[in-house]
Amino acid sequence: KEIPLIHAYSYRLSLIGSNPDALVIPTEKQSSVHNYIIGSDNSKWAGNVPLYHGIIYKSVYPGIDMHIHSENGFYKYDFILDPGADPNQINWK
Repeated sequence: KEIPLIHAYSYRLSLIGSNPDALVIPTEKQSSVHNYIIGSDNSKWAGNVPLYHGIIYKSVYPGIDMHIHSENGFYKYDFILDPGADPNQINWK
């Protein structure tokens, strides 16, 4: 039996000077769930974990939210600025 090829990517984005206590709000709950059965310690297992289309970090900077979501199979992030918010606050590596 042929093993299918799976392409995967990993990204790490650090928001410099951002609010470490930004409120995380999931968006667009999906109908499916995931189960995590890793290792032999069942106290660390998780079942029926809901999936969401994206998340919003509220007030990641003053007057600025960050929306992370997928679009056409790719991850995308948007910064949403309140009127008058300074976009120069956004700094990442």
